[in-house]
Amino acid sequence: MFNFRPASIDATRLQKGQSISGETAWNYFAVQKPEAYQNWLHVHGSEELAKASRLPQVLVQVRDWIARERSRLNLPELVMNTANGSINVLTDEQASKYLDDQGNQGLRKFARATRRLITAVDENLLNPSEKRKHENRVNRNAFIAAAVTGSQKQLQVLQKNKKPIPKIEQQ
Repeated sequence: MFNFRPASIDATRLQKGQSISGETAWNYFAVQKPEAYQNWLHVHGSEELAKASRLPQVLVQVRDWIARERSRLNLPELVMNTANGSINVLTDEQASKYLDDQGNQGLRKFARATRRLITAVDENLLNPSEKRKHENRVNRNAFIAAAVTGSQKQLQVLQKNKKPIPKIEQQ
């Protein structure tokens, strides 16, 4: 049974450092997507079990809705994560560290995928056309990986010599 608990999240009023509880996000989702909510209740048998199973998915969905709404309204972008059962709007200090960690995680994932592209695919089992495409993929990824590795090494040299790090021009 749908227990109506009104929940609204005003994307325009969110500020850095705020948090949206999992309960609020869950209720907001139930209002926005009642058919999915009802289906989950039916599948899981109770709201408690449905929430235990689906809350991480709900938090990500609601976070994405908020970001999309702010973008649509041309409001400044906020960095949000889902942790500890809630949506957290990160402060500038938290966002800087979080985004740096995310970027490094992406670089590590790219490096692993490139290594596996080289080691896990047996080129001898590919037809000539697919073999050329595979070689192009390997070469492109190896070029990008070399650029990343080179820039990381150069950054370490600059930091070691206490020289300024190049600034990225913002558009």
